[in-house]
Amino acid sequence: MFSPERIGRTQLFRIVLTVSVFTLLMDSLVACTPKSGTRLSTDSAALQSIKSIHISVTQAELFTIVQSEGAPGAVVGGAAFGLVGALVGAGIDSYRTSSKSTALEESVTPYLQELNATALLASHVQAALVRSNHFDKVDHTASSPSNMADGTLTLQIQTWGLRSCVGESSPEHMQVEWHIDEKLIHRKEGRTIWERSEVYRDPICRPFPEFRDQPTLLRERLHQSLETVSGVLINRILYP
Repeated sequence: MFSPERIGRTQLFRIVLTVSVFTLLMDSLVACTPKSGTRLSTDSAALQSIKSIHISVTQAELFTIVQSEGAPGAVVGGAAFGLVGALVGAGIDSYRTSSKSTALEESVTPYLQELNATALLASHVQAALVRSNHFDKVDHTASSPSNMADGTLTLQIQTWGLRSCVGESSPEHMQVEWHIDEKLIHRKEGRTIWERSEVYRDPICRPFPEFRDQPTLLRERLHQSLETVSGVLINRILYP
């Protein structure tokens, strides 16, 4: 026969066990949360009322080169750009921690001295928005504040640079990568009507010495990849 004290200890153990299991479950879910993909689908009705849009671009990190110690793995998903599921979650973190990139970055730094990533992205996105013919006015200048527009498209470049190519056996083969957080805010309603975070990869994969020895190649791939990124981004907003 159990004493009241022993019953109390048993109940306490069950409570602690339940809390521990719940905590482990929640930690597991958080660890599996992807860093790429749609966070909020487009509110099409709210989008229709946005006739003028302001683009705001920020940058979290400078240009980096990440060369994996082994093969990064097979391609996940379909197209080379807009991969959802590639290099996300814990995978992208462990991939980056294997970087030995300082010397590689220094070898191409002179090619990037006149390249402003935020201005370049803003320019390409503005051009893509204008081509869409969906908005009457599109701008990204500081002299035209965002509160004068119906909506604000905020973009933060989380990381950008060269990465070992997905699916290649040699880590020396590299391609341009952009990891961008994207959000469209409806100013009058004061809320986000579309949000996405995605890793974009240039389909062109080359041995690193080619990027190092050909000054125009890296700049060309950065420009071309952002043109593609911008088109994909606008299509995701307008055609969810």
